[in-house]
Amino acid sequence: MDLRPDPTFHAPPKLAMDAPPETLAFTLMLCPDGSQPGGLGVVDVDPTSDTYGQIVHQVITRNTGDEFHHFG
Repeated sequence: MDLRPDPTFHAPPKLAMDAPPETLAFTLMLCPDGSQPGGLGVVDVDPTSDTYGQIVHQVITRNTGDEFHHFG
């Protein structure tokens, strides 16, 4: 059994501050009235990138009403 911590998890703030900056962010794309399926968007957060601030990939659920929760 491997009991090493996840290397992307920075428990103390000091480790997080010393880590390289993130280049991608994941965000939920929800429809407030539930009329369309939701999704997960990947946003480019690298200020040196040509696609900075844009959704660079997305996954949309198949059905209206499908939920995103308890993922990690």
